[in-house]
Amino acid sequence: MQEALSRRVSHAVLGYTAPPEALREDHYWVVLTKQPTGPVHVNITTDSQIAVVGSTTLTFTTANWNVAQRITVRALDDSAREGTHYSRIGHSILAADLDHFLGVTRQDVADGLANAVNGDLGSEFTAQTGTNSVTVTGPAFEAELLTPYTAATVTLGGTPLAGQSWTLTRNGTPYVYTVQSGNDLNAVAQGLATLLGGTASGNSLSLSSAGAVFTLSFKVSAGSNGHASVSGTTLGFTTGSGSERAWTQAEIEIFDPATPPPPVGAVWTVFLDGVAFEYTRQADGSGNRESINNVAAGLADAINQSGGRFATKYTSATVKISGTPNAGDRWLLMLDGTLVTHLDGDSVTYIVKEGDTLASVANALAAAVGARGGFTLDNADDEDALFTFTRSAAFAIRLDLTGVNLQSDGQVSGTTNSDRLYVFTPDGTPFTVRVQLAASASQADGFVAGGRVVAVGPTRRSAGSNHGSVDSDSMERTPGRSLSASSPLQECAVRAA
Repeated sequence: MQEALSRRVSHAVLGYTAPPEALREDHYWVVLTKQPTGPVHVNITTDSQIAVVGSTTLTFTTANWNVAQRITVRALDDSAREGTHYSRIGHSILAADLDHFLGVTRQDVADGLANAVNGDLGSEFTAQTGTNSVTVTGPAFEAELLTPYTAATVTLGGTPLAGQSWTLTRNGTPYVYTVQSGNDLNAVAQGLATLLGGTASGNSLSLSSAGAVFTLSFKVSAGSNGHASVSGTTLGFTTGSGSERAWTQAEIEIFDPATPPPPVGAVWTVFLDGVAFEYTRQADGSGNRESINNVAAGLADAINQSGGRFATKYTSATVKISGTPNAGDRWLLMLDGTLVTHLDGDSVTYIVKEGDTLASVANALAAAVGARGGFTLDNADDEDALFTFTRSAAFAIRLDLTGVNLQSDGQVSGTTNSDRLYVFTPDGTPFTVRVQLAASASQADGFVAGGRVVAVGPTRRSAGSNHGSVDSDSMERTPGRSLSASSPLQECAVRAA
């Protein structure tokens, strides 16, 4: 915001006397092109050739931002005989008013974040804005919002070696310290602090911004084991109470309403990350509605036998072998993520031998479970190619078969002996849960809730002390801090603080 002013000095000609240089004035006007969010002070500076007549500071407010303010400048008489010469006028905004001048509001930030999400055509997520908020919807995800620092402490680690470059990048500008012979971490911290205008204490340096904000990143030259951790005060945000929780483990209660009671033919559907798993209520041996325990078991089997990314836990599981076993087939039975081994080494549960039948394979697997311990084994009929084992605590089970020209298979079914369904993802990825109930398979709308999540696994963890806290029920965050969501989310409403 600089203007060049040109002044021509006239000499006395034919009796005409030019006015003194100091009497020559000119004017220009300054106006803002966008309404600020608060007061904006513009400071005017000049060189030694001219001076501003009156105040050298202009003040714009949210009310007068579009009203032009006149500035008068006058040439200074320095007694020097000069031809055409130039002066420059400088304009600068008071640093404390820069945010007001830029006019970036929390709503602008929300709109920008939503546009960034929606602009990624390859993404499965969508975003909508509210008042100072962004609502992101899609498959289950970990929610983390990184915001700039207003103050930060960088703690260095590793071993600095002479010639290495240790770099902190602030607001995109790198500040590089080259390690000198004999430098330790304290010396590197001091060197970086000097470059960035911060203070050093031991192997740490502290940076502040006098009201502005900054981003910060760290790197070292190749081959170095140097590293850094950054902590500090960031801009705040909250996660809205309307956010939908997601889980990596979930205990789901399956509803069996008393009024009206779901009849034979009623359909329960469990949606895991939008993937539907159904079970239709059957009649028991007397023609009556089967128990809700059987419904929960049927849903568990539907999920377990789908071959997808979801699995369920049982308190009682039945393994059934079918087909034709071939010598050399390798059976692998996993319980709670651990391979069950017995007599055939540490990498397999059972290797099929010549002459094995379906029953002998099932008996060998049952023997491996019995040898493992911790389960009650039921294999009374050792000729039926199946066995059952139970435990009071729910457990995960997985059965795999490898080999050449496979002609046999194994199936796992089970129950929790209750109205509970225990769902998890073996790879630990989060998922959302919704359960609906229909009176029949032909019902098209008017569904009611068919269940709810009543307990979860280790995903309900608290945030660290540097990040504030999270209420595990409302998911409301403590304002003024930047932190990642303690539990994954499918729909996350982020509100700028």
